[in-house]
Parts: sequence; C-alpha cells; structure tokens
Amino acid sequence: MDTGKFSRGGRYGRNALGQKNNRDRRTKEQKDERYKEIMTMKFRIQFLINMSIAGIALLVMGGCTGENEPADGGGTATGNGNGTPVALTIRATASGFQNPQQDGQQPDAPQTRATENGNVTEFGADDAIGIFAIKSKNIVDEVSNVKLTYSKAANGTGSWASPNGIALYYYEGVSYIAYYPYKEGITIDASQTTEQIITSLTANDKLQPVADQDDASKYTACDLMTAAGSPAEGGTSARKVLILNFTHRFTQLILRPKVRVLCKAPADGGFTYRSGATGGVLDDNANSVTLNGVTACRMSDGSVRAIVKPASSATTLKGSYKTLIGTDTKTIGYESASIGSFDAGCCYTVAVVAPFTDTSRGEVERVLAPGDFVFHGTSGIEVYPGDGTLTSGKIPDYASAVGIVVTCDPARLTDDECNGQNWNHAYVMGLEYTSTGGLTWGPDKAEPAIPLTPYDSNAKNNMNGYAETRKMLEAHKSDLSSYGAFYSIDNYRNLHPVPDGINRSPWFIGSCGQWFDVMVNLCGRSPETFRDNTTVSWIDNSYGTYGIGMWETINRQLSKAGKTLPFTSDNLTGVLLLCSSQADDSNNWDARWRLSGAYVSLGINGNKAYYKTAMVRPFFAF
Repeated sequence: MDTGKFSRGGRYGRNALGQKNNRDRRTKEQKDERYKEIMTMKFRIQFLINMSIAGIALLVMGGCTGENEPADGGGTATGNGNGTPVALTIRATASGFQNPQQDGQQPDAPQTRATENGNVTEFGADDAIGIFAIKSKNIVDEVSNVKLTYSKAANGTGSWASPNGIALYYYEGVSYIAYYPYKEGITIDASQTTEQIITSLTANDKLQPVADQDDASKYTACDLMTAAGSPAEGGTSARKVLILNFTHRFTQLILRPKVRVLCKAPADGGFTYRSGATGGVLDDNANSVTLNGVTACRMSDGSVRAIVKPASSATTLKGSYKTLIGTDTKTIGYESASIGSFDAGCCYTVAVVAPFTDTSRGEVERVLAPGDFVFHGTSGIEVYPGDGTLTSGKIPDYASAVGIVVTCDPARLTDDECNGQNWNHAYVMGLEYTSTGGLTWGPDKAEPAIPLTPYDSNAKNNMNGYAETRKMLEAHKSDLSSYGAFYSIDNYRNLHPVPDGINRSPWFIGSCGQWFDVMVNLCGRSPETFRDNTTVSWIDNSYGTYGIGMWETINRQLSKAGKTLPFTSDNLTGVLLLCSSQADDSNNWDARWRLSGAYVSLGINGNKAYYKTAMVRPFFAF
C-alpha cells in the first residue's frame, strides 16, 4: 500500500488538540529529537487537519428528498489538479423487499425504521451502517468498519456522521462496501472479490437473524443489507459522488392476522355489503405471535413481521398466535400453502382469518379487497368478502355472483374513461368466458384506434381495457366479425347488459395491465418475478413450481362462487386469454397457461390473426 497516500496513522489516530497537549508535556530533549521528524511531516499534518473539518452526507433516496452537502469543499488524497481537496458525497438507495408471493393486498406501511414504507425501506434516527474502503486488495486509511450514524434535520434532510467528526474523501481507484445494521468487531478480507466479501458478511455470525424479534429494535437489527460501489467521475471538480444501493440479504415473512366480523362498507366505497356478510379485518388483539420459529414483531399497521434466512427448498409460513374473541382467549395455529423457496430480498405473506366471528365488535368498516365477490343488488353493487364465512365451501347465494374484484388500489384505477363515469372503485373479472373459444384478436395489421403497448416495465400500467375495447368496437362497427375477440365481447354485452340502477361499466376485454393484476392479486405471483422472462414476455417455464401454484390459487378463490378458470383441451392443453392491448403492428398481448411446454406467461406471444385456443374473460368497472 502507498503509505504516503493512505497513512494508517493519519485521520483516524489523531486530533489536533491532543497532539498539541502532548507536545507541551514533552521534555526539551524529546522536542529536539523530534524536531526533524515534525518538520518533515509538516505538510502532511496540515493536510490531515484540513480533512478533519469536513463532514459526510448521505442521501437516502426514496425516503428523503434533497441533498445534505458538506459545508466546505473538503479534500482528497489525490487532489483535483490544483491542490484543492475533493469531497466525497455519498448517496444511497435502500431497496424494499420484493413480493414474489402475496395474499392479494400489499401490506400497509409499518411505522418503524428500517421502515418498510409500503415495502420501501427507509432509514431512521440513530440507524448506523459500517463502511469499508478498499484499493489493491488492501484497506485504505483505516476505513474498516467505520460507523456512520443517521440523523434527520428539521427540514427533513438526512445526514450521516462519522466518529469524532472524521471525514471521508475521494480516493482515486478506491471501492467501498457498506452494510446495515452496524455491529462492532466486523472484519473483512480485503483480498477477496466484492461478491466474496458480501457473502462473508451475509454469513457472519454477528449479523444473523435471531429468534427473538418481538420489538422494532430487535427486528431491524436482523435486517442485514449490503451495498458496494465506487465514486463516479462526474460531478464538480470539488466533489465526487459515491452511490450505495443497499439490498436486503435475508427474507421477510409477514403474517396478517385477521378476525371475522360483520362488515359495513366505507361511505364512499361505491358498494354495500350483502346482508349478514362477514369478513376478515386485521386483528388488533393478536399477540404472542410465532412465525417460522421467530417471536415476531407487531407493526402499527396490524401486520406481524420476521426476518429469516433464505431457504432454497420448498417451505411454508407457519406458527401460532393468541387472540381475544369476545371475552375468550383463543390460540390460532396456521400454515400456508407450500412455497418453492424463500429468496433473499423477497417478502412472503400469509393472511390468516380466525375461524370465529367476533360479534362483540358489532359492524366493522371493511375496505374492498381483491378476491371479494360482486353481485347486482336491488339498490346497486353489493359485495361479499372473499374471506367471508362459507357454507360447504361456497359463499351465500354464490350462483348469483357476477364477478371477482381484481384490483381496488386507487393508484391502479387509471382508465380515464372509467373514472369520468365514476367507475373508479374497482376492476372486476367476470366468472365465465364470453364464448367457447377459438378467437382471433383481429387481422394482422396495426390498429390506429388504440395505442401500441410494447413489452417493457411500463406495460403493467396499461389499465385501459374499457377504453381500448370501446375504441375498437367503435372503429370496427362495419367489420367486427373480423375481430373475433371484440365480436365476442360485443355479443356478451348484448346477452348480459348492465341492469337498471347499477352504476358500472359495460363488459370489456381486460388490458395487459389488468391481467398483470389478476396474476399478482388473484394468482399470488407477480409476472416480474417469473424466472425465464424474454424480450417479449414475462414467462416461467417451470410450470409445476410457479404456474400450477398460481392456477390453483385463483381457482381456490373462484370455487367459492362455484366457478373456475378451466383449461381447454386440444394439442396444447391449457388456456390462452386475449388482452385488449396490442403490442405492435402484428401482435397482441395475451395471458396463458399451458401444460404442453409447461409454462405460464403474460406477454406478446402470438400473431393477431391466429390462435389455436383463444378465449376472452370479460371485465367491468364500478
């Protein structure tokens, strides 16, 4: 190591006042003996003193706004060509836990640090990270597990302070590795690769999740995150930027304990509950929760969470908790369906509804949820909770149900034409197909009536099934028979018109984004977590692991209304469901499950003009 540039006895072993006091106590002989050495170190000492007056700022993207800059220009061991030191500004992102599987609703935001705000991780006051600086397989200037502690100013900006005001500066060619939460005594082997070092941190005994996580401090202490990076060459001549993207190294488990109550709808919900409807609401009496062997942490949103090690083999979420039903204490045991694995950086959710109705609470307001069943009532839209009481596995009056809620998240209800008609509470999937199948989307040509939706991350946000359907029906009144899917939905509308007094849209073909939500909210897995995604489709070829599980999940819910999403039988044995959205001049979007070839997909899978077994599942909005 270049000790002239990266002195181990420099920044982290000295302070100017202490040095002066020590020199005053030396004897004259000692001063004389040290005089030559002091003179030779004069400029170096002055440089280090200049560095000690700077600070370090860390912007946590996604949780904070603005940037907390050091007060002065700072410095660098290499300088910027004119002798002025170069300050190092650190910016960090903290990714949230991903949701490969969920119970139909995103967890609400817990109000704790290592706060998963939705599932966006934010840092809080007194959180601390450890940071290492490495060059040429050596630790640089004693930057080894240096503790940086977070604080938040009154204006909302966040900053990180190092010990005794010690500053970090830009060094050419230096890489950094950081981790959360800080622990004393953490060391690394700087001769290893970055991947190896992060692996060693993940395996470090001091950083493992523990069995007791019953409060926020214990829970967050188990949430290991790591980041690595090198300063960018951009910025100003007086400043370099180090971006640290923190990711979770372990797995998050979430239990949403619910209790069954008599339901009442929100005043602005656009619906009423069926008479006598019972459904699950978060159980604020749940206590003594165990989650896969962990005494879990209760969050302010009513969920209970634990951090565990990843698992590569099939597993489940299981445990028990106690609750109060009226005046009786009940113990509830639970276990989820089998999950293929617990992946690092992912969260897995199980919702448990206690098998009791707590009538002591009276009617409790319950918000609409994916999986709820929709009816045409005598005075408008009526709903029976998807987790409500069943009789012989069916909801009351199940044969009269007309649909199942796909999404009711206001952020996803973005079809302007629906919103303009006050159909802005939910998108609902019908409980049968429009025809026996064999449908084409349309001729092999571009359709100017609706915009193209190319396959990319934004495709999931196309929620315009109603608008796309209306425009296609309007544009092709004279040749609708050439557009099999739209001809089919038009016939279905005529056979199943909107009843008088019901404020809802006519039937329409679901868009690619609406089918994305079917997979997320009703099938239990986001297409973005599929393992074999291509340049044209979200796809997973391991049908037995993902596809069949998703198929079984949606059919378990549909069976409560005596319905399924059935396979059709031909040489492909599966089902292909057309979307309203077109991808390009020749191709449309579709969702499909198939036994032959063993995959599930959502994407651009075929030509508009040709399908062997294509179906349409109708949707409506209310």
